[in-house]
Amino acid sequence: MCDWMRRCAELVRPLFERMKEQVLESKALQTTTHRWRFWIQRFPRTRTGRIWTYVGDDEHPYTVYDYTPNRSRDGRMRS
Repeated sequence: MCDWMRRCAELVRPLFERMKEQVLESKALQTTTHRWRFWIQRFPRTRTGRIWTYVGDDEHPYTVYDYTPNRSRDGRMRS
């Protein structure tokens, strides 16, 4: 299942990149973060990551999601 999800993600990557460009051109950018707990089989406990939501303005009406493994802002959404 993970393999087909990875392949689908590769197919929509150009769309994500274009939407990200548009959102970053917004005059006002709304953002929020949500904690997300996940489990990796080789670790004994769950981990906490962050899902970042970016919402563009009326001229750039997209919502883009990004993931980071911690609260620091070093994900992909840099311009």
